[in-house]
Amino acid sequence: MKRFDLVLFLLILALFSASWDIFLQVNIGHVNFRFTQLVFFLLILICLIKKLSHGRQIKPLGFDALLLWTFFMIIFIPHTSFLLRNILYVIWLLFSVISIYILVQIIQTPKRLEQVIRWYIYSFVFVGAFGLIQFAAGFMGISLLTMQWFIPGLLARINGFNYEPSFFAIYMVQGFILIAYLKEKKSQILSPKKLKVCYFLILIALIASTSRGGWLIVLLWFSRPLFFFLQNLFKGMFSSSNINTILLKFLLPATFVITYGIFLIKSFALEVLFMGVGLLGSSDHSISIRLTDYQNMLTVFTESPLIGYSLGGISPAVGALGGFIVTTNEQAKNFEGAGVALELLVASGCIGIIPLLFYIYNIFKKPWDMLKKMPASETKIILASLLISLFFTLIILQTGQNILRIHIWYHLGLISAAYGIGKKASISIKNSISTDILLQNRFKKNIPS
Repeated sequence: MKRFDLVLFLLILALFSASWDIFLQVNIGHVNFRFTQLVFFLLILICLIKKLSHGRQIKPLGFDALLLWTFFMIIFIPHTSFLLRNILYVIWLLFSVISIYILVQIIQTPKRLEQVIRWYIYSFVFVGAFGLIQFAAGFMGISLLTMQWFIPGLLARINGFNYEPSFFAIYMVQGFILIAYLKEKKSQILSPKKLKVCYFLILIALIASTSRGGWLIVLLWFSRPLFFFLQNLFKGMFSSSNINTILLKFLLPATFVITYGIFLIKSFALEVLFMGVGLLGSSDHSISIRLTDYQNMLTVFTESPLIGYSLGGISPAVGALGGFIVTTNEQAKNFEGAGVALELLVASGCIGIIPLLFYIYNIFKKPWDMLKKMPASETKIILASLLISLFFTLIILQTGQNILRIHIWYHLGLISAAYGIGKKASISIKNSISTDILLQNRFKKNIPS
C-alpha cells in the first residue's frame, strides 16, 4: 500500500488555493487570512521540524539579496502614518519569503519536481475551469463568487476566486505561459493530449476574462513568430515556412481574439471593455486616473528618495498628498498605486531597491546561464518554462499593484527548487566527465610502449 504523503498533499492544497482572495477566508483579530496561507503555515511547521531533525538545509537562489531587501522593508516600517498596515504587510512579506525557502527544502529531486509541476498545472486548470463555469452560470442568473457583470444577472465577467478579473488574468497568465512553453517543447510532464486540453482551457478562460492586460500577454505570446520572421527578414533568411508559421501561430489566434472582442462590443460590453481607454467613443478617465496614480507615486518618491515607505506605507503616503490621513485598510484601497515596478521603488527607496534588483537579476541570469550548458532533460524544460512564465507575469504586473500575491512567491520558490536540482545534476555530470578523463589518462599511462 502506498504511503500517504502529507507534505505533498498540503503543498497541492496550497497551490490549488493560491488565488483564493474571496473564498474560504478566515478572519482572526480583524485580519483576513487566506486559506492557502493557513495550509502553507502547517507545511512550514512540518518541514521545519523535519529539517531541524535532519540538519541539512539548502539556500534558495539569490536568497541573501532577498533577505537584505526584506530587512530594508522591516527598518522602513516606522516611515508611515499607518503603522499597523506596514507591520501587517511586512509579516505578509516574511511569510512569502519563507514559502520560497520551504519549497526549496521540499523539492530536491527531479522526480519530486515533476510531481509538483504536474499538480501545479492542474491547479491552473482547476481555477480556469471554475472561471468558465462562473461565466456560464451568469447566463442563468447565477452568481458564483461573481464580482463584476457586463449585463447584471446575465453576462458575467470572469474573476474566478479573485477580487476582480484583472487579478484572475495575472494568475492565469502565469499558468498559460507555463503550459504553452511545456507544450511547445514537447514536455513529457503530461501526455501531449492532456497538455493540449490544459492549454486551450486556460487560453479560453484568459480570453473570456476580458482583461486587457491578459489579452496583451496572449497577443505578445502569439506575436513571437512575427518577431522571429522580422528578425530573419532583416538577416536575409526568408522562407515560405515563416509565412505559414505566422498564419498558424499569430494571425489566426489574433483574429480569434479580435472577433471575440467585437462580439463583446455588440453585447453591450463596450463601456466595460474599453472603459477609460478613450477608444470607440468611450471616455479616457481610466487612463487619466492611472496617470494621476503614477504622478502621485512619483511625487511620494521624490519626497523621500533614499528612505522607502515599506510595502504598506505607500497608500497612506499617497493619501497624505491630498491632506487625507489613512487610518483603515478600506481607506487605503482608494490610494493604492499603479504598477508594481513603481510600487517597489517607492516602498524600497533608492537604497533598498538595490538588493531587490540584484535578486531579480540573479533569478533570471543564473538559471538562464545554466540552461545554456544543461543537456536535454525534463528539468531543463521545466526550469525554462518557469522562467519565461515569470517574465510574462512581471509584464502584466505593471498594469496592477501588490507584489505580495502569494502565487508569485510560490512560483519563485519553484524556480529556485528547479535551479537547485539542475545545478546538482550539472555538477554530477561534470564530476563524472572529470572522473572518466582521469581514468582514461591513467589507463594510457599503464599501457606499455
